[in-house]
Amino acid sequence: MVIDTEVKRIVVEIEGEEYELAPKTIETSDALVALEDKLKGKPIYRLWQEELRILLGEDAVKKLFKDGRKENIDRMKAIYLGVAEAFNMQSDELDKEYRESKMEAINGRIAPLNEFLRNVKK
Repeated sequence: MVIDTEVKRIVVEIEGEEYELAPKTIETSDALVALEDKLKGKPIYRLWQEELRILLGEDAVKKLFKDGRKENIDRMKAIYLGVAEAFNMQSDELDKEYRESKMEAINGRIAPLNEFLRNVKK
């Protein structure tokens, strides 16, 4: 079995601009978890803002959210959800590939049983 360890650089496009996401490291993940604890009980958009600072960087957040307290929360949520999905994309793909390979193995084991059952019915 060959294990592919290539880690892809993740870039998102938001309103015509490309932004590279922070690498999915232990440090990044720990920072995201710490934010959840720190901002527990605060409005969810505060968490989104801070997570986007980690994932996109301060300059990108300043560029994307110029309106300060007048910022549209639905727009912020759309950006946050897209960035979060992209950040988890490679992990989700790995999970999907793993599940598919397991299903193929199970189907390979069940095929003879299915054939036997078809013959029994005849």
